Amino acid sequence: MSTKIFNGFKFKNPDILIIREQLLEFQKEVDALTSEAIHTEIAGTVCGLHSGKFAIHKDETLLRKATTILENVMREADDKKERTGYDHKFEIVVIPLRKDMTLGMFYGEQRSHEKALKRQPWFEDYAYWDNTDWPDGMTKSEWNNRQRDWEDAVGDDAPSNRGFTMSLHRPYWYSLMFRVDPEIVLQEVERHWLKCTMKDLLGKNWKKILENYKKMLKTA
Repeated sequence: MSTKIFNGFKFKNPDILIIREQLLEFQKEVDALTSEAIHTEIAGTVCGLHSGKFAIHKDETLLRKATTILENVMREADDKKERTGYDHKFEIVVIPLRKDMTLGMFYGEQRSHEKALKRQPWFEDYAYWDNTDWPDGMTKSEWNNRQRDWEDAVGDDAPSNRGFTMSLHRPYWYSLMFRVDPEIVLQEVERHWLKCTMKDLLGKNWKKILENYKKMLKTA
């Protein structure tokens, strides 16, 4: 049977308690990357609304309408489990194998999350596949060791049955409801060369609405 574990890696320190602390710290970076991406997505949707691409009710504000559109898109991506570009989940399955080895497998749609993971000082690539030659600079013996380790770690079973899963993301609705900063959205809108003001974004009561958004950011 063909084996392809392109998302496999090992923790440089196999100690589970240390791994837990490392992943909890990395969770903050994932959260920041997700927030950055969502602000960009909201800004793009605002530009679409402003240009008439989407219909908007006279009583709706640009920001609220954009957030609602994205919430529906993200809910659909979450429900259907399809790759849409709007799925911000990122999970790691931690698989203790031996006293001197703990393996991991990562799952997520956002390339920024994967790139950030691979920059972590505790991350060591441990991918394996048997459909093509092994990477340059690696001996056949080292490659065979990876094969045996993954067979012992996962075999034909689901990885989640062999270890435990840590979700490094917040729910999409949390990011959309409590983590949106209108000032950052406005900056992103202006980066798309669209002339826009905070009043355009939040409506005639924009000062009060902006204050409420800032309060939510402080408590989130």
